[in-house]
Amino acid sequence: MLSVRLCTVGNKQELFAARVKMKLQNMYDSRTTIFSPEGRLYQVEYAMEAIGNAGTAIGILSKDGVVLVGEKKVTSKLLQTSTSTEKMYKIDDHVACAVAGIMSDANILINTARVQAQRYTFAYQEPMPVEQLVQSLCDTKQGYTQFGWDKNYGFQLYMSDPSGNYGGWKAAAIGANNQAAQSMLKQDYKDEITREEAVELALKVLSKTMDSTSLTSDKLELAEVFVLPSGKVKYQVCSPDALSKLLVKSGILSPISASGFTMSLLSKLRCITVDVTGTLLAYKGELGDYYCMAAKAVGLECPDYKRVHEGFKYAYKDMATKYPCFGHAAKMPNIVWWKTCVRDSFIRAGYHYDEETFEKVFRRIYASFGSSAPYSIFPDSQPFLRWVHEQGLKVGIISNAEYRYRDVILPALGVHQGTDWDFGVFSGIEGVEKPNPKIYELALKRAGNLSPDEVLHIGDSMRKDYVPATSIGMHALLLDRFKTSDADEWRKSGAVVLPDLEAAKEWLTSQKSAS
Repeated sequence: MLSVRLCTVGNKQELFAARVKMKLQNMYDSRTTIFSPEGRLYQVEYAMEAIGNAGTAIGILSKDGVVLVGEKKVTSKLLQTSTSTEKMYKIDDHVACAVAGIMSDANILINTARVQAQRYTFAYQEPMPVEQLVQSLCDTKQGYTQFGWDKNYGFQLYMSDPSGNYGGWKAAAIGANNQAAQSMLKQDYKDEITREEAVELALKVLSKTMDSTSLTSDKLELAEVFVLPSGKVKYQVCSPDALSKLLVKSGILSPISASGFTMSLLSKLRCITVDVTGTLLAYKGELGDYYCMAAKAVGLECPDYKRVHEGFKYAYKDMATKYPCFGHAAKMPNIVWWKTCVRDSFIRAGYHYDEETFEKVFRRIYASFGSSAPYSIFPDSQPFLRWVHEQGLKVGIISNAEYRYRDVILPALGVHQGTDWDFGVFSGIEGVEKPNPKIYELALKRAGNLSPDEVLHIGDSMRKDYVPATSIGMHALLLDRFKTSDADEWRKSGAVVLPDLEAAKEWLTSQKSAS
């Protein structure tokens, strides 16, 4: 210990004492392993102070996911929002984190965590438990909140600091004004909170504790971890457009204020997917027309339209239930699937043909529906697809259809892959069909592993198109080309319903805001 003699008076004495104290402190803050005489690690305290001055981050554990919101300190219109991030980082498919402190240190720790997670997966062929990953980092990392999911403990939220301490939380806050945020979370958090409620609570707390006078989408980041209906764990960062809507919904921002900075939907999108039947093309005439032509061609009387149509409706439903996706899982040849369906249609309608006669009729029906003859393309379909390409977007097709739509029917109607559309997901080829959300997840992969909020789907069915697409985070709108009675109910549910693709083009263009 140094012996210091004070020989000044008044303010000079206090100043001299402060300088001596600072000099003594400097002797113990050069390394993280040197304790002061009081048992303090100054470098750790400095790191804690850096966190205290960083943008606030709030994490909330809900019954169906984890929500985390962070205040961005660096905002600029020059930043590319799709790649630039200040607070949120993905560690693995099931783990993500939000950081507070010195970003260069955070980048090193994030890369370390990613390597550890991948090594564990490589060694054990399963995702690394979240708490185990937190433990492995606590020797060297600064404070940050980490959250994720594993099969043993479900959703979890952890917070740790530079000293290596960590703990599991239901709701936590780090960064500037964290004490005020913790107080509000303690007051407003409730058990069994949903993910939607957790988002609103996080935004409310951040808006009341951040230093800025107003909370806008360019000043924050929001990330979620949740499980898709398919059972896959999903990490998703909220887009600026979606954040603006959430701020308006939460009452933090007025719609008028939001319009000043919200990106247009069109500028946010990177891909538009479309349904086929009812969206791009329609049947010409009725089903009975083609069954009648096939029967007449072999010298038979024309079957009753109504009976054949009803017979086909039940036969098709029965086949789709027993052998979904046109027999894909059962490895049933396409022609066998349709032959069984057509035979059952005639039998249900009361027509029992001998095998030779039925074979002749079926061959004509199968050939007819494998050509462009029964279909007509809507006049706005091809112009719309090419307009989408002109906007620099990809075009995808998602359809409950078999391979002949891709290989024969669409090309015969002038809708060509490469010119009019880039990729397709057809149920008879993939083995998954609408309304299963997996067919939409597959489309995202085909589009180049795009985020759901970068894709808009257009279809004509609430159950098969709108609901499954939006359930995984995609944008969606519905077409009501035939003025169906269901359209009003669709609108009441909040769906955008338009008469045709020309109207869809105008609607997309009108979404541009005065940014």
